[in-house]
Amino acid sequence: MFNFIKDLFQRGRDITELESYTGIKQSVLAEFSNSLPNKYSYHEFTIPKQRTGKFRLIHAPDDNLKKIQKNILIMNAMTVNDSATAYIKGKSIINNVKPHVSKEIIIKIDLKDFFPSITTKRVYETFRYLEWDRKTSKIISNISTYKGVLPQGAPSSPVISNIICLKLDKRLNSISKKYNANYTRYADDITFSFDIDTGKHNEFIHLVKKIISDEKFQIQKDKKIKVLRPHHRQKITGLVINQKINLPRETKRMIRAMEHKNSLGLLPTDQIKRLEGYKALSKMIAAN
Repeated sequence: MFNFIKDLFQRGRDITELESYTGIKQSVLAEFSNSLPNKYSYHEFTIPKQRTGKFRLIHAPDDNLKKIQKNILIMNAMTVNDSATAYIKGKSIINNVKPHVSKEIIIKIDLKDFFPSITTKRVYETFRYLEWDRKTSKIISNISTYKGVLPQGAPSSPVISNIICLKLDKRLNSISKKYNANYTRYADDITFSFDIDTGKHNEFIHLVKKIISDEKFQIQKDKKIKVLRPHHRQKITGLVINQKINLPRETKRMIRAMEHKNSLGLLPTDQIKRLEGYKALSKMIAAN
């Protein structure tokens, strides 16, 4: 699979081919040869993290830079590991949880500071590995990073993160097959599951931790590694999967309350969009 990607990029490894892939003129691309040009900027702000009371730092590019970064999204057409389920057209959290429904053991691992842990150097080195020339690899890394890391808030960051994780996904998928486990990754949420308890999951976790460290990621210490059995509520990326895919009870109650407020015309506009999102998710669950 990785060799296929390398072969794919053999055909587009210089600035001329990057122009043809993205539609961005070479004169514009060349502006990023050394660093982020002064005429482009980011707006910095924070948003609260769900249920933690902490805040997430967001760097949003200006409109002109955002247009360039959106054109980089064409790279999402490249093949990524099948285990990756986030930021990919046609995939959702349903694809992320489906392989783990009604399993004997589920292991959940959260990666720490996912986007900020992906540096400009890592982006450059990955695209060099994928056969882009030095100049073009530097241009891509300068377009997609800010202050030395992948910024949360840039439209290109999700796609770039999946490309960076190609090797991580390949290695975790390989070790999973060796231990007869299922593996999926939804951004920074990593999940493994086992049909039966072989008593080797601690040994497996030890090897997984080493691979994550080797690939320059860290495990979120605050959340720890969770090992869930059938008598636990097996919840992955917001969905309960003990016997089938379902929304948690508290989420269903919240949806009913939102629907009631909406029927009375009391639901704020931003919450109406959120309700529509939950309804769409409910339909996807029902279809599976």
